[in-house]
Amino acid sequence: QVLDFYDQVLGLQRWMDEHTPYDNATGSRTIFGLEPGEGFHMVDFDDPRSGRALAERRSGKLKCVRFAAGARIEDRRDRSRAGCLGYSLYAWRVNDVEAMHRRVAASGATRVGDVLADEFGRRAFTFDAPDGYQWV
Repeated sequence: QVLDFYDQVLGLQRWMDEHTPYDNATGSRTIFGLEPGEGFHMVDFDDPRSGRALAERRSGKLKCVRFAAGARIEDRRDRSRAGCLGYSLYAWRVNDVEAMHRRVAASGATRVGDVLADEFGRRAFTFDAPDGYQWV
């Protein structure tokens, strides 16, 4: 339900939504430090203008990897903020920033800032998505 925000509010296109058990996570076991019995759930979101063919794809896919509440993986979302080493601020460019601001403010997002001029003079706002990640 938390990830519904990305397609229903931001308008991203959900391309993949699948659970990978430990036995099938051959490469990911090392990357994520999984223990036997632990798996993960991965959801991909993309620009809604992207197509399925390689030549029709756009850059900037958002990959969300979720772990079970009982997983022994350290939750580091408190460090996934702009200015933290190794993490970045997520950005989504829209044509009507005021309309998107209204949609985000009416959703489950928190810390929704005002629409202001950014460092490039473009109108923008920041918010925390329901899963805790910071966006502009």
